Amino acid sequence: MIESGKILAPDGSLILSLEASGDMASAAVRKSGDITGYAENKARHGHAETLISLVQEALQQAGQSFADVRLVAAGCGPGSFTGIRVCLAAASGFVIAHNLAEAGVNGLAALAVRAAAKTGDRQAQYLSLADTRRGSWFAQVYDAHGVLVSPCAEHTSDTLAAWLEEYRNNAPLFITGCLDAAAQDSLSFHGEVLHHMLDARDIAEYAALAVNDPSRQISPFIPLYVNPARLGPPKQNQNQAEKQASEPKSVR
Repeated sequence: MIESGKILAPDGSLILSLEASGDMASAAVRKSGDITGYAENKARHGHAETLISLVQEALQQAGQSFADVRLVAAGCGPGSFTGIRVCLAAASGFVIAHNLAEAGVNGLAALAVRAAAKTGDRQAQYLSLADTRRGSWFAQVYDAHGVLVSPCAEHTSDTLAAWLEEYRNNAPLFITGCLDAAAQDSLSFHGEVLHHMLDARDIAEYAALAVNDPSRQISPFIPLYVNPARLGPPKQNQNQAEKQASEPKSVR
């Protein structure tokens, strides 16, 4: 069972899951081993405007309401700073409003567990990657059971190889994440690439596994920020202009 700060969620409970750390917002409903409702919106921005309606759509597909939900699972990142905040704020609101259990899921762990289920290779290692949106990836290595092999770190294609060698063994390596063609080509040198965009179904499946397996890492709804948020030049210039405009003018 999953214990949160509020209640216990027994095995087989209906799980509502949310994910918005990348270029898609999504919501899923899982009941007794099956995904019974799912909705998504693929967009780089605007998750705050769509996530609540996606939750409503997923519940409607499943023929369920919040009265049936026992556990809310949410992707905690790493990924888009704003997307993670939007996801966790919505999930926290549902937990508080309906007195539900909560499960914060590391999206990289969910990717690794999905990849392991897809390959069936229980000896392999799994490298999960998430786009930082600044020409690099958040990277973390797992074993086939979703157990951490490495810390989470930010790397480019130039720095990844040396870092990866610290945690590799002789087993096959599978690489998973939402990767464009150029990234897949550059990464194929290290292992087999399994392209996949993380979504709320992956979050729900990981949370469901954690119900029966205490070794699975879940947490309260705490964002996984590997590095502080960084502002691009347009936003930096806007903030600087606003700061200068608000400063008192000297009188001569």
